[in-house]
Amino acid sequence: MKSYCTLLTLAATLLATSLAGAQNRPPRLPGMRLNPPQESGQLSSALSNSAGGSVGAVSFGTIDFPSAPASGAYGINDRGQIVGAYGPGLGPDIGDAGFSLTKSTFTSIRFPHATKTQCFRINNSGEIVGTFEYADGNEHAYILQNGQYTNIDFPGSSGSQSGGLNDAGDIVGTYYDAQGRAYGFTLIAGTYASFSFPGSDYTFALGLNNNREIAGFYADGDNVYHGFTLLNGTFTTVDYPGAAWSGLWDINDAGVMVGAYGDGDFPYTFEHGFATRSGQFLSIDVPFVGAGATWITHINKSNQIVGLYIDTAQRFYGFSGKIATQ
Repeated sequence: MKSYCTLLTLAATLLATSLAGAQNRPPRLPGMRLNPPQESGQLSSALSNSAGGSVGAVSFGTIDFPSAPASGAYGINDRGQIVGAYGPGLGPDIGDAGFSLTKSTFTSIRFPHATKTQCFRINNSGEIVGTFEYADGNEHAYILQNGQYTNIDFPGSSGSQSGGLNDAGDIVGTYYDAQGRAYGFTLIAGTYASFSFPGSDYTFALGLNNNREIAGFYADGDNVYHGFTLLNGTFTTVDYPGAAWSGLWDINDAGVMVGAYGDGDFPYTFEHGFATRSGQFLSIDVPFVGAGATWITHINKSNQIVGLYIDTAQRFYGFSGKIATQ
């Protein structure tokens, strides 16, 4: 990965002391066994849903690519198809290979001639966006449609990462300039546009719904990270109440947002996942033994979620879940 001098620590996915020391540029941000769901989670408050109910529990299952030492789940569409990444080199924003998971069948995905590949989002047409690296370590954005891989780097960028993807094929992502500053971008009907949270040098775009509402996070002047949404040119900051750092990874069509929050300190930076809608917040932690941090990366229209958790030895594991309503 190309080295950039940006922040002291990673915002969205700064994982542990060893990773923080090794990476100067913030990344965004991983048969199989689907373990029986476990109902649990630290639930801090009730979260209203689009039907007017409230959250009662969160059920979880793990997602592990067969024989892989590390896995992460990043996207889930409304049909329950999941995408992610796996491999011994899995990090917060890239893996040795990507994967798709349909029912109980895994498919490995590798961008042609790339040394690393990650699958980040999948829409209801089965199109996939993600990030790949060549041997030089530079990151590039791509889309996979009907078996065809296409590079979609922001023009003139020093590095690009795919983020959100909706059912119209609209794409958002993040790109970097030669000085290492990060910007959000949209790619709609073949046209690129750049955007930044006002006053920020680091804007990361990760989620996009069918209303073209964007979710992500940005760094303020003190290098503190905050979640945001962007709709029709209007930015709104979204922070978990009382948290030092917050980040949003996605927003579904009903306006339910998911992400992670924490104290901004090592070893995890973001310790807890959360969901929020209409000013109500729900803190979510996986119940698995040894979990040190939980990050919620995507949510579909049925409130199914995916993400990854990190154990105390700093290994990544994928999970799926369902936010149940009453």
